[in-house]
Amino acid sequence: MGPGRVHCWPLVISRPCVFTVNLLHKKMTFLIGPEVSAHFFKAPESDLSQQEVYQFNVPTFGPGVVFDVDYSVRQEQFRFFTEALRVNNLKGYVDMMVTEAEVIYITSSTK
Repeated sequence: MGPGRVHCWPLVISRPCVFTVNLLHKKMTFLIGPEVSAHFFKAPESDLSQQEVYQFNVPTFGPGVVFDVDYSVRQEQFRFFTEALRVNNLKGYVDMMVTEAEVIYITSSTK
């Protein structure tokens, strides 16, 4: 490729919100939106390997948590997250989040 040329990867579109690209010598399929993302989280490991994708995200939470555990443990941890992130539960976190944001703002503005 010379200067000024843009290389576009060929996309294989199977639905408006599902597409596959060749990325780093692997085919990667992206599921965008709630109507298809549920398949990713509920598909059996034999149909759709979450482990391969999640290896990119291990640094997010660290080793041994969510992205770095076996399928059955990951499903259990997702159930914990699902419960903790329900709207009614999130409402209970608002005061704590506001306090934390204020502390961070005050700390950063005094430096």
